[in-house]
Amino acid sequence: HIAALIVPDYEQLALHFGIKNKAKLAKMLAVKELIAGESINETVKFSSIERVRKFALLTKPFTVDGGELTVKFSLRRSFIFKKYKNLISRLYF
Repeated sequence: HIAALIVPDYEQLALHFGIKNKAKLAKMLAVKELIAGESINETVKFSSIERVRKFALLTKPFTVDGGELTVKFSLRRSFIFKKYKNLISRLYF
């Protein structure tokens, strides 16, 4: 199945839920349900095997300084996998 690491728009979530703390928002069931619903809406035309089944919310976006992106803003997949290995493992098992 497909899993995703998602950095939502925390400014919009803060306006919607009235909470500014990113960590609290990322743990809220209502936020996860909202993201899941949006995922379903955006992938309705995809086949079932192409849809995101599980996801985790990150509080920080991928950056060059954080090591997740190259200077050309390409993903450094191996670095991301190592950095989020435990989180990714939980999405698949």
